Amino acid sequence: MPRNVRNFWLELTVDGKTSRVETGPQARDGGFRLVILQRDKGGIIRAMEVDGRATSMGLVLEATASHDSGPEDTGLRQIQVRTER
Repeated sequence: MPRNVRNFWLELTVDGKTSRVETGPQARDGGFRLVILQRDKGGIIRAMEVDGRATSMGLVLEATASHDSGPEDTGLRQIQVRTER
């Protein structure tokens, strides 16, 4: 864990890469957006988005994942985490 964590701290490791990515927003009201693309039937889909943002009520982390389980499904699943600063 880094010594100075503002609103969010991201750590990323990828197979085959020697360097790890560790980063976070610099400003007190800073946020981030992460987009993950994934292969699907030969094409590319936007599999997941993760947004972290500061609001007047606190911090909000929101993850939206694509998911297709049938013709009536909206195709999205969402998770939201709210914390006080």
